[in-house]
Amino acid sequence: MRISVINLERSVERRQQMHAQLTALGLAHEFFAAIDAARGQLEGVSRYDEARALRVLGHALTPAEVGCFASHYLLWQRCAELGEPLVVMEDDVLLDADLASVLLLVARRLEACGLIRLAGLADRYADEIADLGGGRKLARYRKGPRGTQCYALHPKAAHALLRRADTWIDAVDLYLDAFWLHGVPSYAVLPHPVRHLPEAEAASLIGAGRWGRRRSGVEKLRRELTHMLWSLKRYWFNLRYRAPQFSGP
Repeated sequence: MRISVINLERSVERRQQMHAQLTALGLAHEFFAAIDAARGQLEGVSRYDEARALRVLGHALTPAEVGCFASHYLLWQRCAELGEPLVVMEDDVLLDADLASVLLLVARRLEACGLIRLAGLADRYADEIADLGGGRKLARYRKGPRGTQCYALHPKAAHALLRRADTWIDAVDLYLDAFWLHGVPSYAVLPHPVRHLPEAEAASLIGAGRWGRRRSGVEKLRRELTHMLWSLKRYWFNLRYRAPQFSGP
């Protein structure tokens, strides 16, 4: 599978570190120039609707979060247009030594799953779907794990993500988590073979830097009502969903 690493052009050190890791594992890869909000690259690319975000969620995204969404969105477009599976990876991760063999197992199941996450920030409950061997399993999250550090994407899932992403109101990882909205379940390899760098985690957690002002009572109410509705939709999706059956690792 093609591996695309999202990297700001000015982040030379991270690019070198990721190249060294992937090369050591024998994994061919390419770097995708991330949309750099700090350099005014959002114009003409962003689909962010701040007014709706404030109305529905009671907070706005930071420019960096919008740039992150834009970068992933463009890679979804590439995956859909090429008609080929794609591994999307961010540049602040550590790779396990068996990642190459894990990707071979993922490739065999990706068409059935659509999206398989190889990293996550939150420890969520997941239903085991298949034993992959080597201490790894394929599982499906009932609630998304947050984070977009690494995931494998099939073109059909890319099309599904794009269909419901005409406007953006939340961070890209929370959109990815919203399987009840776009219909793309969050499968994952557990334990994750890709891990967020500890020094990058605090700065990258969704919500960091957003809460500089106190929300009004109306904003809090809107947010609570929105999350109640989303929780109900997630519950209903999980109740009806039936995972594909796999045999063997």
